[in-house]
Amino acid sequence: MELKLKNTIQDTIDSAIIVRRLSGIEKKTTLRRRIIYVIYLIISSGLLFMTIKSKLLGTSIFTCVLLLTSCANIIFAKKINNRLYKKNVLKNYRIISKNYNHDFLEPTDFNLKIENGFVETETLGSITRYSLEDYIRYFCEDRFCIFEFKNGKYIFINTNDISKEQLEEVCKELEKK
Repeated sequence: MELKLKNTIQDTIDSAIIVRRLSGIEKKTTLRRRIIYVIYLIISSGLLFMTIKSKLLGTSIFTCVLLLTSCANIIFAKKINNRLYKKNVLKNYRIISKNYNHDFLEPTDFNLKIENGFVETETLGSITRYSLEDYIRYFCEDRFCIFEFKNGKYIFINTNDISKEQLEEVCKELEKK
């Protein structure tokens, strides 16, 4: 069985965020950000209390801004981390595109073959083989169908690129092992 699909830069960025979530890195960075800004919140609350007692208007405005910024960072930590991660991934792809003189930001062809006990993915001339024995499970998240293999390997397929019949066929092929 063979599928020919397209992979866009947005698909790549979204799949990187999903892998980050599945590996637990997103939870750790969000927790770290919240802890740091709780400390800022405590410090700015103490400063605000001292500036109100000493009746310094300029310093109390600064500490109020620091207090509000800390609260916003605590509440929206996950969104802020995801936005910064997307920005960094895009920046890295631009640097790689410049260094290798190839535009990785354009959609690329993605071929998926299932044969002889292996799943082969081919993109940009490189072939990756996954053993069917290493296949663990299939699940859907956001707009992706994700096939999980041992050792933290994943294959992401955009649900807009594949019909339900093709998806069921791929799942049956993988379940045969």
